[in-house]
Amino acid sequence: MSDDTLLIILGNQLFDKKYLSEGKTKNIFMAEDFGLCTEEKYHKQKIFFFLSAMRCFKDEVTGLGYKVFYNKLSENNKNKDFITLLSEFLNKNKFKTIKFFEIEDKFFEKKIFDFLRQKKIDFEIIQSPMFLCSRDKFNKFAHNKKNLRMVSFYQLMRKDLDILISDGKPLGGKWSYDEENRKKIPRDLELPNIEVFSKNTHGDDVKKDVQKYFDNHPGELNSWLPDNRKDAKRSLKKFLEQRFKFFGTYEDAMQEQQNFLFHSMLSPLLNVGLLTPKEVIDSALNHAESNDIPLNSLEGFIRQIIGWREFIRGVYQEKSEIELKSNYWDHKNKINSNWYEGTTGLDPLDDVIRMVNEYGYTHHIPRLMILSNIFTLCEIDPKDIYRWFMEMFVDSSEWVMVPNVFGMGTFADGGIMSTKPYTCGSNYVLKMSNYKKGPWCEVLDGLYWRFTEKHRDFYESNPRLSILTRSLDKMNPERKERIFGLADEFIKKNSL
Repeated sequence: MSDDTLLIILGNQLFDKKYLSEGKTKNIFMAEDFGLCTEEKYHKQKIFFFLSAMRCFKDEVTGLGYKVFYNKLSENNKNKDFITLLSEFLNKNKFKTIKFFEIEDKFFEKKIFDFLRQKKIDFEIIQSPMFLCSRDKFNKFAHNKKNLRMVSFYQLMRKDLDILISDGKPLGGKWSYDEENRKKIPRDLELPNIEVFSKNTHGDDVKKDVQKYFDNHPGELNSWLPDNRKDAKRSLKKFLEQRFKFFGTYEDAMQEQQNFLFHSMLSPLLNVGLLTPKEVIDSALNHAESNDIPLNSLEGFIRQIIGWREFIRGVYQEKSEIELKSNYWDHKNKINSNWYEGTTGLDPLDDVIRMVNEYGYTHHIPRLMILSNIFTLCEIDPKDIYRWFMEMFVDSSEWVMVPNVFGMGTFADGGIMSTKPYTCGSNYVLKMSNYKKGPWCEVLDGLYWRFTEKHRDFYESNPRLSILTRSLDKMNPERKERIFGLADEFIKKNSL
């Protein structure tokens, strides 16, 4: 162990002690940063989760013999960002080398690099255990490709990691069982109870800080996530024991006033380092081997971790500069307060917004097929959509939300990572949920068909989508006029 080396740990790098040993020092620097807490107007629950988890991590590693130089939020450092706090610390404490794990969000990575180079401080980057695919490996996959597709990347990862592979072929004969993962929740199926982690070691103090400094931020302040590694592992265990079996079958289902269903809710824990993808995958495979877990659930869960999550990170590293500037549909409308308060007047949308306000979370189908879909149909500027997602979700980070919003969610990037926009009318929502038919159906149908009409050339040029314009042409003219009018009214009411 070196006394002249300092290991910087960020709030999304709360890794297990075995990874900290790679720093080869007992000196750790951590800081709660007003600047990062207000980079966007983050959900109160997100700030609570990060600060609580950071303070628990500090306690844990201090107990392991690490010397942690920790800066808490206070009136004294309210106007000092992370770099300022680090600079002041290094002026008083001399270290020969600074070490840190790979920094995922490019804006902050640049800040650290610029500061260390300006100060002429030697630094060493440690590969992050937050991902299974290295940046170099994804770079080779993406080399000379204008468009990137998750399907080919996922197959590559399955082969390289030898996961669900038998004699070089996918277990069960198919790479993906996505088609078996599209059932709605039956009425007589009892939904599992979700364990809520409300007793946080630092909960009271963190809650006071959030109320004091970030009271004007959106969202409710409800503690429900684990904030330490022991509870994070317990959360993973509970998912595997109680929800994993039905995860695949009902992965795409939605339920009114039900936020979690059979999902794992592990993304916030993975995205701050309390769990790593390797241990999640290993645990899932081991559990499936000794329990009656259907292949569609096992493969579907594996695909989310080594497929989508790794792919999103890779797309961000390779294409984020292009995506952040993209606006394929030339959408210019701005979000108004209805999108924060859940008062748009479209029932499923308002239900999802209310759940996001309460938890800072909903699973991927409401994110994609309710929120992103309706944002797109309302012609909201993708930068506004991106800001909203960054603000409102506990698992948000730049690396997460840039590809998910500009690529998957809105097709604003013109197809860098998807072949078509994910838009829908009321039929899909009714098919996949228990939302009841109502006036909202005509509004959503109007938004959907209005968008299709407006972008007729795009749809007719795509063989997979041209059927939509033919359906539109067969629509009763009176209905078309009525639902287009409802769509116009909805957009006017819910945008600036």
